[in-house]
Formats: sequence, structure tokens, C-alpha cells
Amino acid sequence: MCAHIAGMAMHSRLVVTDLDGTLLDSASQLSEVNRRTLEALGRGGIVRAVATGRSLYSARLVMHDDFPIDYLAFSSGAGVVSWNDGRLLRSPVMDPSLVSRLVARLRDLKLDFMVQHAAPDSHRFHFVRSARRNVDFEHRIKRYRQFAQPWRDGVIHAIEVSQFVVVEPPGAASHLELLAREFEDVHVVRTTSPLDHASTWIELFPDGVSKAHAADWIRERHAITSVSTIAVGNDYNDLDMLEWAERSCVVLNAPPSMRVRYKVVRTNDDDGFTEAVRGLLDDG
Repeated sequence: MCAHIAGMAMHSRLVVTDLDGTLLDSASQLSEVNRRTLEALGRGGIVRAVATGRSLYSARLVMHDDFPIDYLAFSSGAGVVSWNDGRLLRSPVMDPSLVSRLVARLRDLKLDFMVQHAAPDSHRFHFVRSARRNVDFEHRIKRYRQFAQPWRDGVIHAIEVSQFVVVEPPGAASHLELLAREFEDVHVVRTTSPLDHASTWIELFPDGVSKAHAADWIRERHAITSVSTIAVGNDYNDLDMLEWAERSCVVLNAPPSMRVRYKVVRTNDDDGFTEAVRGLLDDG
């Protein structure tokens, strides 16, 4: 791992991988094969980064201090930490006026949504619920009940916001394109709910915040060329990262529409990550 900025020029390549459903298996464990691969990448001077939709709090539930990476981009790029020392390196926030506009419009559309605090506390949120039944939305509130509070209009002056999460039940009409069209200054991302694996989450970030932006920030920090990047993913919220990288792979458990666009490797339960980066190890 890098100890200081001066030593960063020695790194010539960057590997960025999604976490759940890609690097970790279905039990949220890092296999011994993938662990050895990450360790070998580190010995080879290759920068290793995880880019996940999980908050820092949630990521640390499945990633221990000895997890063999250099960087963690959490909350889909809303925060970046140096893994070896835990330093928060990047934490963009949303302009309060934009927060107000989004809250008003999402309420007007009668959507269920969460307003996430800025990193490193992006596991904390305020929520607004509609009148419709939304099991996945309620499940997330219950899971994070010690960090969840109902939205109050005055709270906007007391917190910094990293992102919004809109939860749409299975079969509900999608507001993805509408929100992307109405809020050109917002990065809009679709992902499959990690809770029920059926609902759709629409994540709304300040412009310039995404997995791809976080990965490119790490790349620039190490003066790595764009052609020396590889990304591995499994879901829709990885698309911008996969498009960003020079070489991109998806695991076999990715949606069909992604499997036709990118090179496919074995599933996350069969060490697909190791297959994706094996060429880097072979190249030395």
C-alpha cells in the first residue's frame, strides 16, 4: 500500500471492483481465492479499490481491517477512504437549495425516499413515506432504525446531505427517466435493492459524484493512465464505472442486459473477480 503521496508514482495500474454480488460471495464473504488475488495485486504494485453502494458503516460490517485493498469508495462514490489508515479523503455534499428542490419534487410525486447524511455518516438518514405500501422501504427503515428519523423541514439547516434514495416497489412505474430529465444537475443511478432483490432504488447524487468519479479521483491521485484501469461489477449502479474503465468485466450473475455489453466472467460465488484480473497477474 502507499504510505505517502511521493510513493504513488510507482503504481501503474488500478483495479476497481464492486463489493456485494461481485467481489464477495452470496454469504457476503471474501473467498480465500479472491483474498489471495487481492494480496497478489498489492504485491505487484497494482492499486486496489472497492466501489460499493454500502455506506462506510455498512461496509465495515463485512470488511475487516485486514481486507486487502487500498481504497474504499462507499455510498456509490459519496465518500472515499484510505483503507490502511481509515482517513476520509473525499466527501462531496449536496447544495442545500438542491436538497430543498428534490424534497419538494419527490413529495409532489408521492414517492418514498431517504435523505442521506454526508460521509462519513451516510448511514444516517431522514425519511419521507407516501401512503402506498412499500415493504422494502419499511425494511430499510427498520434495519437502520437507530440511524433513521422522519424528515422535518427545518432539518435542512442542520445537516449536510450526500444523496437521496428513492425506493420503488416491484412493478411500480419508474420515475428514473423523469427525475434525470428534470434534474440535470443531479447524477441519477438505478440499482436493484440489496434487501429484497426485487425493488428498484433510484439514487440521486450531486453532479460529479459516482463510482466512476471516485475511481477516476483515485486514478489521478496515483498518476495512473486511463488505459491502465480495469473495473468489475454486477448491477446497474456499476454501469458508469464499467464505461469509465479501459477494461470492464461483469460476473455471470449480472443482469442479461449487462452481460451482452461487457466481458463475462464466472459468478461471484465462483471467484469471478479473480478470473477478471488474472491477466494483470500474468502480465506481472
